[in-house]
Amino acid sequence: MTKTYEPHSLVIRNLAVLESAPEIVREVEKAVFSAVHEKIEAWIAARENWDGTGDFPDGENCFGPTAWKTAENDKRIAWFAIGPESDGDDYEYWLSALLGIVQDKYGIWVNFNTTWITRQTGKGARPSATWKKYLAEQFPLTKLGALGFELEGEYLFLPIQVDGEALAEDYPGSLQFVLEPVDDALRKLEAAHTEIDILLKAAQVKFGE
Repeated sequence: MTKTYEPHSLVIRNLAVLESAPEIVREVEKAVFSAVHEKIEAWIAARENWDGTGDFPDGENCFGPTAWKTAENDKRIAWFAIGPESDGDDYEYWLSALLGIVQDKYGIWVNFNTTWITRQTGKGARPSATWKKYLAEQFPLTKLGALGFELEGEYLFLPIQVDGEALAEDYPGSLQFVLEPVDDALRKLEAAHTEIDILLKAAQVKFGE
């Protein structure tokens, strides 16, 4: 097979643009993810008995119903967070995940305090593995899959993808319309947190209060 060098030629011809690209991407990322953070903050503030923040990566990035906090130490049994599927070792920008350009997805995570839920501590305890098995068994029995959530080991994940062409057309104007997928994901949390409540209560029965 003859190797073509069209991509190389394209890069060479646009090297001046590529030199300035990282700074431009960082500027766009700051604008986009600041807008995402504002949407989450406003959404949390509009709910009774919710707290935390969704400011990733600089803030707590941990939010949810206050009912998901333990009485004894105020730690969360479960919580939502937002971010990419991995640390992004295979790509440079989180914006690439949000726009669906790379394999990694961007979205809302559901994290679980597996040690607290399973009551497994001490030498030989494997709370994460126990919860992962239990979650895999229970997930098909919930409505979370129908809401768009995916099973990711011991976590749940709700992908969010923004239209890159729409962002390019709109930028630097208002990002509200372009970021509607974020609003849609937050609306799904309304139903999801009820489903997760049921899941957690069933787990308390199985593993003991």
